[in-house]
Amino acid sequence: MIQNNNLETLGTGVLDSLTELMTLHINYNKLHSFPDDLFMRTEKLVNLTISNNPLRTLQVELFSTLTNLERLSISSCQISELNGNIFSAWTERLPHLIM
Repeated sequence: MIQNNNLETLGTGVLDSLTELMTLHINYNKLHSFPDDLFMRTEKLVNLTISNNPLRTLQVELFSTLTNLERLSISSCQISELNGNIFSAWTERLPHLIM
């Protein structure tokens, strides 16, 4: 868990060594954006919570490798617009999307 830490940025490659990671909570920080390749090596991620961050946008590339994701929480962010293709990797397989 990386929650409640007042983080403002996450560097490129910060999760690269966590290839077996299945659950990640990055909520309750001060993150305005994520590197496009943040989840590039975390293909096994099933549960992701990024809620309660001042995120304004999410890039399509951010979620492109997360084909095993079952639960995503992006609630209480400041997202004003989502690209129509952002969740296309798991349109039929994402049982829990919390906005």
